[in-house]
Amino acid sequence: MKKICKLIVIVISVLLLLQLVIFLTARYGWRLSGFEMCESPDILCVETVHVTDETVHIVGNTASSATSYIGYTYQIRDGVLYVGIKQNLLFGFQNRYGGFSFVIEGDFSNLKHIALTNGEEEKCIWSAQNN
Repeated sequence: MKKICKLIVIVISVLLLLQLVIFLTARYGWRLSGFEMCESPDILCVETVHVTDETVHIVGNTASSATSYIGYTYQIRDGVLYVGIKQNLLFGFQNRYGGFSFVIEGDFSNLKHIALTNGEEEKCIWSAQNN
């Protein structure tokens, strides 16, 4: 009887651990692949971009109201800030209606452009020449 109870506890523990690993991979694992798992820039609508020498604040929405914003990733190359935005149908808990708003901190004094990207496509959302 004790062996059966011990086996049941082990099975339940392994299943809970497996669920936790699946959840964390789906929620945060996309960051390991760079921009490849980010949304297409074509379905993202940026409402405002506010740039200072130390921060970039981006506010926008997506064409799909079913997905939730779960995060962003960025990279600066040659004076261009590339931003990838990730939305997820199941594992987003904030901004459940497709909206996003975030602030990136860093040295942006030499910033030329800001572009949304998913690794294949790009869309310029801000340019220093226009401001």
